[in-house]
Amino acid sequence: SKIKYNYSLLNDAERNGYIQKLLTKGKQNFDNLSIPTSHQNRVQMIKMMMNDKEKFQAWAEELEVDIINKTIGIISFSQQWKNVLMWSHYAKHHSGYCIGLNEAKLRNTGKIEYGGMVNYPTVKKFPSIHPMMDEYESFYHKFFTKSKDWYYEEEYRIVNFIHPNKDAD
Repeated sequence: SKIKYNYSLLNDAERNGYIQKLLTKGKQNFDNLSIPTSHQNRVQMIKMMMNDKEKFQAWAEELEVDIINKTIGIISFSQQWKNVLMWSHYAKHHSGYCIGLNEAKLRNTGKIEYGGMVNYPTVKKFPSIHPMMDEYESFYHKFFTKSKDWYYEEEYRIVNFIHPNKDAD
């Protein structure tokens, strides 16, 4: 999830719309952040930082990382269990074991919110995400895109939201 929203792509009208989107849709996440500040202080900070695009970009990235760390869980699998590079990167000295999982059965448990194959763009540069992009589309760009250098992994990811107040099943 290293692909960032690029706030410099926002024009003035979009910037104002984004502030409103952040204040309404993002409000439920504010209470779970490690950055200690009240909602009202965040409102003032957002408005102030929108005037300094670089400062706002840095602040928004920090906020986004905090939100992701507290609300998103990712588990990765591979379709390639015989790949030597996979064992080199993810197994201790090429030791360990491999287990197989049935993706259809996992999905039928009802505990998987999002799952799919990772996309490996053919260009070296990561795409940037327009902050006003459709949320579903930006979610898949962010969590299901990886550098083309890792294509050999044939990675499949499951991404779930972590609900801090939800009882564990």
